[in-house]
Amino acid sequence: MSDRKIPETWPTYRLNAARMGTMDFGAPRKLGAVKWSFRSAVGLRSAPALVDGALFFGDLDGKFFALDASSGDILWSASAGAPVFTAPAVAGDLVFFGADNGKLLALRRETGEPAWEFQTGGKVRAAPVATRDCVYAGSSDHWFYALDRANGTLRWKIDAGARVTSPATVMGESICFGTSGGAVHAISTDRGRALWTARTGGPVTAAPLVEDGQVIVGSYDRDLHCYDIKSGKTKWRFPTGLSISTAVASGAGRVYFTSTDANIYALDPVAGKLIWKYRTPWSAAASPVFVDGVVYVASYSGPLYALDAATGVLVFSGAIGSTVFAEPIITSSAIYMAFDDGRLSALGA
Repeated sequence: MSDRKIPETWPTYRLNAARMGTMDFGAPRKLGAVKWSFRSAVGLRSAPALVDGALFFGDLDGKFFALDASSGDILWSASAGAPVFTAPAVAGDLVFFGADNGKLLALRRETGEPAWEFQTGGKVRAAPVATRDCVYAGSSDHWFYALDRANGTLRWKIDAGARVTSPATVMGESICFGTSGGAVHAISTDRGRALWTARTGGPVTAAPLVEDGQVIVGSYDRDLHCYDIKSGKTKWRFPTGLSISTAVASGAGRVYFTSTDANIYALDPVAGKLIWKYRTPWSAAASPVFVDGVVYVASYSGPLYALDAATGVLVFSGAIGSTVFAEPIITSSAIYMAFDDGRLSALGA
């Protein structure tokens, strides 16, 4: 480990509203022993949020938890009323998430008491994103919603034309998200005014990465797509062997992603050219994370891989023991991982 400390915070899916999945602090170079493990009654499908020493997450039994990150002890629990597939977003004193009963919910961060809820017309499986005054999220009812962060009242909504299946990314005064119909939409944050729409050849379930004037996102059409952030015009597309369902990480002048063809890829983000790829025995259902020159990927039913971002050479791999759908949350003291068997574990870093 470097002497520099990783901030003990991961407040939303992919770390921030740009969905970069990137930190520039000292990276763990080995996978340590299990420090503690919490087990829910059923599976966990999304990464927790980590804020002020507390982990926040929901399970497929409709329960939502806050744990002490140092011990795994339960701080509080609450009922969502239906399975929770979304990663939460923490902003101020509230925690936001969606559930399969069509609700977007806000709980008090310190107590788990309900603050507000908003009913949509379909399952909410795309992680919400919170800004200074709004919470944005889509639903399988084909609508994308902007809610007041403080009280959950509707500010506006737009018809996305299909199920909203990807977490939204905020880029300045714009929002970008994908749908089951293969569309990538860019809309304004104020009234949801359409800015541009691009079309892929398959469902888009991953959060778009927004960086350096580009929107980069994978599709079930097997390609990674790059669009101009202002016009939505295609800048490049990179083909893989099978579908892409996970988000892209950025770091050291490259982008990193996985495909269900069981490869981990590193590309030049300007030209979309392959720099390296690493073949694994299992495909990855979890998005990669970049920390200080190392790319971390949890494979579907295999180990956690740590690869040198410059070369793709293996730094370490470690058995994690169960199916993983969620990205690892990496801090200076632990690597937190959520498993499909219901465990949330803190591993030594």
